[in-house]
Amino acid sequence: MKAAALADGIYEIHTETWPRMSRKEVYSAMMQKLPVLVPGNPKSYAIDVKTKKIAPNSHRSVCIIVKKDALASFRKAHPDSAMRIRETDYLWNQNKPCQYPFFAPPRFHSRYKVQIISSSILLFAMSLFLLGQLYKYLAQKRLTELSETYGNLTELLRGKTELIDEIHSMEKRLLYLKRNSPDNPYNLIEELAASTPERIHSEAVVIRGRFFSIRGLTENPFSVIQILEKHPYFEECRLERTVPDSRSGLTAFTLTGIYNAP
Repeated sequence: MKAAALADGIYEIHTETWPRMSRKEVYSAMMQKLPVLVPGNPKSYAIDVKTKKIAPNSHRSVCIIVKKDALASFRKAHPDSAMRIRETDYLWNQNKPCQYPFFAPPRFHSRYKVQIISSSILLFAMSLFLLGQLYKYLAQKRLTELSETYGNLTELLRGKTELIDEIHSMEKRLLYLKRNSPDNPYNLIEELAASTPERIHSEAVVIRGRFFSIRGLTENPFSVIQILEKHPYFEECRLERTVPDSRSGLTAFTLTGIYNAP
């Protein structure tokens, strides 16, 4: 940027110094003198008001920023001027060259910078603290609501669990009574098989509603049918399958029929 600015021929003329005046006051006073100092096109120059600390007072040093053609007009109007002229690296504002401030924002004193940074950090810390307090309050409120809700649910679940346990115990008791009942078909088959000279080994007995099926091993499958038909609960017994078993020397059978229990 500096090389581009110098190529355009932008110069800085150091003019006057006003003590104890604001930047805006110096700017206004200098604007009135510009037509005399730099005659010609007003778009070819601008003003930069600088601050120099000279204890105990603050002095405003005024620089006129000019283009190359305005510099020629200045030298022609003031051939014997002792003002210091040097090339500058300021960027020229083509639209508003004379508007204040025209190049950069006013320079802040380091003390003001420290105050601004400290205030920003303090404000940010306070914002984080308040946000944390708000989050803590909302979390506690939500936790209280959940505790009340789940506390009631826990009581309901505890009551349901006790009821379910009681039902399960009743089911187990009924199943025990049913298995030990004299009308249990499994017990009947075992008793019938034990009371006959035939060697009947009931491997599986399945009762589905009014139908039953038996799988087992025996020497004579037809004797099983005769044994079951003697009991009033087993009707229409028939052999579905008979296969000789080489390992035991018996016959594997599958027998089905109607289970007519009261």
